[in-house]
Amino acid sequence: MATIHSKMTYEEVSLETEKLYLSVLGGFQPSNSDGVSKKFKTLFLLRARAPEFWLAFQKSEEVQMGSNDPLDLWSMHIVNMLAGKLQPSAVFPFNGPLYAPCFTACPVRAFPSGTYDVASYKSDITGVYRKNCVSNGYAARRSCPLSQNFGRLTEQSSFHMRALVT
Repeated sequence: MATIHSKMTYEEVSLETEKLYLSVLGGFQPSNSDGVSKKFKTLFLLRARAPEFWLAFQKSEEVQMGSNDPLDLWSMHIVNMLAGKLQPSAVFPFNGPLYAPCFTACPVRAFPSGTYDVASYKSDITGVYRKNCVSNGYAARRSCPLSQNFGRLTEQSSFHMRALVT
């Protein structure tokens, strides 16, 4: 997510993200009830544009160098570069609270009480659900009707799950 300078239009932000194999899923101006810092006037949710993103990421310096968390590093590099151009502040889900998708769609029950139970989830996906989740990617993402519209490669999904369990 990123806040965008007030002079940027949604279309201009979308054009800039497309150049980086990202898409804007949407944006909103948070209210007090959203629990977002008041310094953020507008938030945009970005997503990787599959399969182009994955192909570009595989050739990135972060992957080629063998970094421990190449996707996090690539994301910070690309989104901060975008932020520098558009004058927003970037917020990353791996540096703050979890923004969990489709709580009820997860067949592994990663969200039993409405919060992400990381320990139980890791235990489940490295055990009985290993083939379903680690090999094929996050089951909630595959189950979520919204996510099914974004053609993520199985290799990309498996990469994310292996990163989670290691």
